[in-house]
Amino acid sequence: MDIVVADELKTTFTNPLLVPDRADWEARARVWRDPRAVIGASDAGAHLDMLAFFSYSTALLQHGVREFGVIGLEEAVHLITDVPARLYGLRDRGRLAPGAIADIVVFDDATIARQPVETRFDLPGGAGRLYGEAGIGHVLVAGTEIVRDGAYTGDLGGRVLRSGRDTVTPALD
Repeated sequence: MDIVVADELKTTFTNPLLVPDRADWEARARVWRDPRAVIGASDAGAHLDMLAFFSYSTALLQHGVREFGVIGLEEAVHLITDVPARLYGLRDRGRLAPGAIADIVVFDDATIARQPVETRFDLPGGAGRLYGEAGIGHVLVAGTEIVRDGAYTGDLGGRVLRSGRDTVTPALD
């Protein structure tokens, strides 16, 4: 407790992580392929200071695709981009197609990996949040490069999506 008090409550404690093995990843792949399933992990930022679920897609590419080979790269990208976009009715999002919005993440499938999670104290009032790099080279939002060589460019390429204008009502068969 002396350490916690000395660093003004910036020290955190956690349980050791269980490391999934091949059988765990194979079971996950069976669920991902079910048409009723959507890959994702979010609590809309409610626990951004204590849960690192933000890296689920990186873990999928690192372990599910590269390390254990339980799912192919193209299928994984489809499941983390197109499937959620269709579920939420996002018009012209989630896939690369003529006329679609150019939201693109460029990464090296041989090196993408979860990096150690750290706490950054950059929220209003100096509050902390968990953060972890993934090895993303470039990100384009609506065709504007917002990340170049792993660093933010300062450009903002997107806009707020509005129901009806940017969405369709998806069929829930």
